[in-house]
Amino acid sequence: MVLRHPWIPSFLWFGRCFITINTISSNLTWDNHRAGCAQVESQLDCGVANTDRISIFPAANLRSFPTFTSDHKPLVLNTWGTQDRLKRPEKLPHSLQRSSLEDWVQLE
Repeated sequence: MVLRHPWIPSFLWFGRCFITINTISSNLTWDNHRAGCAQVESQLDCGVANTDRISIFPAANLRSFPTFTSDHKPLVLNTWGTQDRLKRPEKLPHSLQRSSLEDWVQLE
């Protein structure tokens, strides 16, 4: 989704092909830490990238984390996308373990 944010000057925005990076958690990144009707939350922070970076990391997204002492929620860029864990590497087959490797590689 292409959005022009008011805080980015037009001479920086136009001609650069910026695209906003998807936020998978709450996009409200600022909180005044008040309760009830006095509480205000707003989206002050977001991530943008040009089309070159989006083509390299198509599944990239931002995740905001809760705030405890600051009024801004930290945004973390995840270039792997929504994949929670990396797959475990496969184990070597028994035929390629150390004892049989000596047949393939000359050890000195």
